[in-house]
Amino acid sequence: MRIPSSPLVHLRAIHAGARALVVMGVLLVTAVVWVPLPAGATFQGSTPGNVAFISICDSNIGQAVYSVNPVGTPPPTYACPGGTNPYTQSTAGSADSMPYFSSLGTTLYFASNRLGSGNNPGANGNFAIYQVTYPPTVSGSPGSQTDGATQITFPGTSNDYAPTVSADGSELSFLRCNSGTSSCSLYVQNPIVGGTPTLVNTSVPPVLPDSVSGAASRPEIDPADPSQILYVGTDNHIHLVSLTSAFAERDLSSESGITAGQADEYPDWNPAGTNVIFDRSHVVYVFYGINPATGSASACQLWSSDPGTEIEPIYAPNDTATATSGNCNPTTNQYVWTKLGGGSNIIVDGHGDANPVLLTSNRSNNSQPAWQPVSPSTGTPEVPMAAVLPGLGGILLAGAFVLERQRRRKLTGSNI
Repeated sequence: MRIPSSPLVHLRAIHAGARALVVMGVLLVTAVVWVPLPAGATFQGSTPGNVAFISICDSNIGQAVYSVNPVGTPPPTYACPGGTNPYTQSTAGSADSMPYFSSLGTTLYFASNRLGSGNNPGANGNFAIYQVTYPPTVSGSPGSQTDGATQITFPGTSNDYAPTVSADGSELSFLRCNSGTSSCSLYVQNPIVGGTPTLVNTSVPPVLPDSVSGAASRPEIDPADPSQILYVGTDNHIHLVSLTSAFAERDLSSESGITAGQADEYPDWNPAGTNVIFDRSHVVYVFYGINPATGSASACQLWSSDPGTEIEPIYAPNDTATATSGNCNPTTNQYVWTKLGGGSNIIVDGHGDANPVLLTSNRSNNSQPAWQPVSPSTGTPEVPMAAVLPGLGGILLAGAFVLERQRRRKLTGSNI
């Protein structure tokens, strides 16, 4: 016989059900709020990909961007003309230079005087900044090829060189130089496409984009803080400038004890934004202990091999170990640099003096390396967990309704 349920039983059931729903709601909200989202201002690539560089492999092509993958035992060596290696090129006789990868490695930025649009005069004229999906798809015959690159700065009668991009993809920095490169200034552009260039500093030395010294003054945006930018001044010192004026512009070279007659150039942040690798009179050094509160920085020589022949050093995209006074060269770090002397070729080194490997050969003008970061598996940012948890929460909430309905049936003896 069915026992009629009392109002008290119904109230208890409703109260218990509400309590269950509140608990599930708290769990759901807690799950959404507490899951960490990927930081926007961090280097998103996690493994080293190709090393891009400039070279003149074919007079019909002119100066172009080529690439080689350093992975292998031994790593493969790139030799002109390169066969199927991807490269950028548009118009015969033009020059592409100073490649730089986005933090995911899917976009390549570079300077070029190819035939452009807007107020860029075109091939063999003024340089502008371009971007292209990497690896680019090149089609056509040498001298009349296309690679799908898009012009993103329009310098008019000036020249734009040395692009770098913030880790969060919001900001472009570059050098804008007067015709003949008699003087240059540091600019930033936000957003990267369609933004208006903003002047940051005018004390930047001339740039020679078609020589091995083309990237000497390239500005470098701090991957951990896009408001901080490194640049090489006319005093041949590396300076750190803040776009937010949180602290005065600093001379890292002077802070670290540079001596008269030495020149610092080619700065490159490590992906964590804690160290800066650079060339001090063609010897590789590292800035460490960069302290904005005290206005101090220290420098140590990275390794002792081939001093006086090392320029354009860069970190591997997955380098997160921090150099310190007691450990200038962490064993997990990797580097690429250009070696002067019998030809300017690109070198990769697993660690310091440990068997550096020549990546390019047969040319005396291979230079300006950039190391591609590759994101895990897909090459795209990971989906934030909070974006998928509402679906999971809905399933849990529906499950709570079902369980509560079954419990009420037992309490009341109802089939409802």
